[in-house]
Amino acid sequence: MQMVLGQQRTHLLRELRNLDGLRRAATGPVVGLLLSAATRHVQADLSFIDDAEQVLLRMVGPPLARPAPRGLSATA
Repeated sequence: MQMVLGQQRTHLLRELRNLDGLRRAATGPVVGLLLSAATRHVQADLSFIDDAEQVLLRMVGPPLARPAPRGLSATA
């Protein structure tokens, strides 16, 4: 589940970066307002991802470390 949340977070952060670039190039106030609204929606989605991650961590605990491949020590 954390992998899915991480992928979604990466996607949303990329979307924020794209929206910021578009906002900087916006040519009118209406376009700027629409891009601002889209940015706020993406920020809200990121907040939801953070909340979901916190709930899941409380439910299942932190992810376990992956075991070292056979024949290798954990410090290698």
